[in-house]
Amino acid sequence: MHCSHYLFSVTEIWAQVFVLYMLLYGVQHPMRFLFKGIGYNVAWSASIGDIALLCCILMGASTMQKNGIHHQWLASGAFHALAITGSMLLGIVVQGIFRQEGASDRYHTLFIVPLLMYLSLSFTLLTLLEGTAQDKIWTALLVLFWIALCAFDWITGRIDQPKWWKQVYGVTFGKEKLMYK
Repeated sequence: MHCSHYLFSVTEIWAQVFVLYMLLYGVQHPMRFLFKGIGYNVAWSASIGDIALLCCILMGASTMQKNGIHHQWLASGAFHALAITGSMLLGIVVQGIFRQEGASDRYHTLFIVPLLMYLSLSFTLLTLLEGTAQDKIWTALLVLFWIALCAFDWITGRIDQPKWWKQVYGVTFGKEKLMYK
């Protein structure tokens, strides 16, 4: 069993929630406040959708704690290497598209996005293959909900948060802090 799966197999669910939540919000919001003068998250796919993905991860972790992993390819080094590589490449592509500036936005694009994609992919597959019927339905619904939120953010321009702030409120983020027109 690989590191992330091992940690999720031996750690209490409440501790998993705390650590993942702190990685998602406990770091980024203070960073944005420190570097930009305001802690924000206007992308619904991140502010709401990340919680949906977190639930998918936790359902997979719960399934693994109860049942183990019966599909051995899910536990193989090749699968995890491919999932990690693909997730990291996704973060790099997103960074290339939006050219995020500032430590907090780069943290989200180059760390949070790949981490969520890797954990979501591996644990969602685990739930869909080995979970209860109820867990499978909830996982599918939560993933579809997250995809819908991504589409909404793309259509409304919220996906590129600094650009959205400028268009909606006339706010730009300088090198140090928030600036109004």
